[in-house]
Amino acid sequence: MKNKDTNLIIAIVNRAWDSLNFSGITDKVGLAMDIEAVHKINPLRLDDLLVADQENFNHDICGILRHLNRETGELDNGFSPRFTK
Repeated sequence: MKNKDTNLIIAIVNRAWDSLNFSGITDKVGLAMDIEAVHKINPLRLDDLLVADQENFNHDICGILRHLNRETGELDNGFSPRFTK
């Protein structure tokens, strides 16, 4: 993964940590790994996600948390992040 992508993912995780602490986010490293896994299989527009309005940001982060199958690395239940390339 590119340094720029890593830095953006860290910034996204920090924003999620600050704004979504009620949504089951208990592990920054785990969230970063989830976002990275999704980004690898379904490239995300990380720049846009970072500065998204709160509703769209919540949709993507909470959706990734709920629908990422950690065994297959796929997003289940037809979920698709809004900030997909």
